[in-house]
Amino acid sequence: MTPALLEIITPMPTSFFNCLHCEQIFDQAGIGQNMRQAELERHTEDLQEAAARLESWLEEAIRQHRARLHIRIVDPASPEGLAFSMRYWAQKYPTFLINRRIKVVGWRHDALFQALDETVTGHPARNTANEAS
Repeated sequence: MTPALLEIITPMPTSFFNCLHCEQIFDQAGIGQNMRQAELERHTEDLQEAAARLESWLEEAIRQHRARLHIRIVDPASPEGLAFSMRYWAQKYPTFLINRRIKVVGWRHDALFQALDETVTGHPARNTANEAS
């Protein structure tokens, strides 16, 4: 069985690095880690919270589906991310793409995990919200 492909288009905090030689010099001088930490702290609190939330969701998806799920994160600021954003009309982040056919926009946990379950298992998820107890 081919694993389902989950691609997430979302801005991601990145670290700033200089050229390899400069990094070695900065590390030997003991200032490399401080420079990288300062760069990381520059990212907005909202972006850091979104990254932590996404990490939590991905850990949950991996726990539930293990080897039946392949995950890729695409930063919309990259050339590939720009192409993805245009092709799939991603105007709000995160945008989740499942097998490049199903699109879930925003932080809609239930919608995403229902679509993942249906895709991975090949069966429609049972909606118990509308059923009588």
